[in-house]
Amino acid sequence: MKEYLKIQVKEIDNKKLEIINPTEYPLVGQGSQGAIFKLDNKRCIKVYGNSKIAEREKDAYAKGAGASFLPILYETGPLYIIIEYIQGPNLKQYLKEKGKLPLWAATELIQVLKEMRLYGFWRRDESLRHILVKDEQKIKIVDHVYAFSLKNPYPVKLFRQLDEIGRLQEFLYQVEAQDAILFEELKGAMKDYF
Repeated sequence: MKEYLKIQVKEIDNKKLEIINPTEYPLVGQGSQGAIFKLDNKRCIKVYGNSKIAEREKDAYAKGAGASFLPILYETGPLYIIIEYIQGPNLKQYLKEKGKLPLWAATELIQVLKEMRLYGFWRRDESLRHILVKDEQKIKIVDHVYAFSLKNPYPVKLFRQLDEIGRLQEFLYQVEAQDAILFEELKGAMKDYF
């Protein structure tokens, strides 16, 4: 038996989980649907308390296969997925530390917005805490449970969080410079931020 299959996550109520981990794999993250454990320097496992939630995330990885923003998917099971382990901060932490929005990060975010549409993701609104910085030049996005069940076609949460840390105007400047069509679309849909 694979040691990581001993890890269990049970839903206690709507937002709380009970985690049973008789293994040596360290807990590296936890959300309302699952817990993430580091398996090695390349892989981590997300264990869910609900098989329907696990299926939703597996479906997002299947439909988004080939998208640059998705971590590599290695293996799935009824209550888990094994994906690429991203050693790096989330984008909010990174931007606060840098004090600016680097050109590469703006370019990556613009690419993500376009790819999410290309791959048919209904939810194109990600939290900065789910956007991980890989190797200081790439971003990967985790937590795709609602990619095809919630319809958020515009990045309201992303805009709000960038605004909260003072980076929204830098991002909008880059969107306008790099993709005028996307800029006009966002401007029309999200007037509060322009």
